[in-house]
Amino acid sequence: MKLLGEAGIGVGYWYDNMFHYIKQWDHVKNLSMPYKLVAHELGLPQDLKTMKFPKSDAIMSRLIGFNIRVTWTEAELDSMLTKMEGLCGR
Repeated sequence: MKLLGEAGIGVGYWYDNMFHYIKQWDHVKNLSMPYKLVAHELGLPQDLKTMKFPKSDAIMSRLIGFNIRVTWTEAELDSMLTKMEGLCGR
């Protein structure tokens, strides 16, 4: 991530901002959605607030994310790819 940032490629550490993963699903863990779920009526089969997912966390902690804009010109895309390819050998 550091090298990508230094090369001018904006990246984010996905593990700290992963709204598509249970770590950030407080609305599900607390059943605080604006609509009713089956779990509201029947309860959850496990306590999502205390469940741990070490294998998934280990995988997710190795992910990074970066934006790819659909408005990039071909030259902008080529520039980004060149920067990324230059980092692959490091």
